[in-house]
Amino acid sequence: MSALITATAGPASEHSLRGRFPRINQNVSHGRVRELERLRARARSFARQHARPRALEIDRRAGEDPRFFDWELVRAGAEEGLLRFLIPKPAGGVGGLATEAAIVMEELCAACPGIALIFGAHALGISPLLLGGPSQWDGVLAELVASEASERPTLMACAITEPEAGTDVEDPDLLARGRITTHARPVPGGYRLTGAKRFISNGSVARWITILMPTDPRRPAETWTCFLLDARSEGFSIAKVEHKMGQRACPAAELSLQDVFVPAERVVGRPGDGAAATMIVLACSRPPVAAIATGIANGAYERVRDWIASERTADATVAVLHRSTSDRAVTRSLARPASSAWCSSATWRSRASTSVVGATFAFS
Repeated sequence: MSALITATAGPASEHSLRGRFPRINQNVSHGRVRELERLRARARSFARQHARPRALEIDRRAGEDPRFFDWELVRAGAEEGLLRFLIPKPAGGVGGLATEAAIVMEELCAACPGIALIFGAHALGISPLLLGGPSQWDGVLAELVASEASERPTLMACAITEPEAGTDVEDPDLLARGRITTHARPVPGGYRLTGAKRFISNGSVARWITILMPTDPRRPAETWTCFLLDARSEGFSIAKVEHKMGQRACPAAELSLQDVFVPAERVVGRPGDGAAATMIVLACSRPPVAAIATGIANGAYERVRDWIASERTADATVAVLHRSTSDRAVTRSLARPASSAWCSSATWRSRASTSVVGATFAFS
């Protein structure tokens, strides 16, 4: 049995994983911590070398043209392993779950939440496949890993929201009463998908999309099903890319499906399991979403700290602002460990529950 890190294992600095995530002291092996530290270091390196220096320019260009997308940035992230951290090890990935996602998102969001969303939306698109079991890992997930060295690495997206249904497609009780307009019609050999999905992050740049819709519009909750959609399929198109107010680096698109054929082997899990899959995936995404907020706050704190250290002026107004900002920065610095600790605790709990619930969903 591997040795566990304890409170006596030495001092934990603010920048070490044990310092940022105190609950790791209780239940994680040294080897596991080293793996997470390496992932965090890669995410931080990418954030500082690539994301932060280019964030404002990318935001400006995407604001002028919402179809602009920086593939060079994605390639740099792929080199750091940021497209594979959620992919299982047998398929060539890191084999992470909520903990890895939270670490990556916190580090990237400190630099730019829009850039972070590219990688977060990609991970969200992968997530339903993890519930489908190993039989659905070999093809697409292996392709994702193999494409990392290409000019345009393969990206994924997850399509749930519809023009007339948002939050109400995320809960079975609400889904039964939601205004669902999509339909996956059973046909010999598979399904014909028709309808629209809206506000889909990575929707206009993803090669594969996990998309959810009912096979019987009269019983959406009971027949909500997840499909793996090839964006090159006949009848699929991008109806619109939204002009966003923020996080412009990651496009949000409206997807149009006109009688798109999806073969039966690209049903993720089993027909009708989509509602359970949606709840599991979204529940496990909550800690990483919390880490997004922590990362944004960390980035704001670091920028203010650097400004305080660099500004030197005798102007009285600025001097007062210095003192006020310094007080706020101290308050923020005290809150950071608590925020990271909460995310850490939540990710460890969700990791355990995911393995149990996911196994039940995929193999029962």
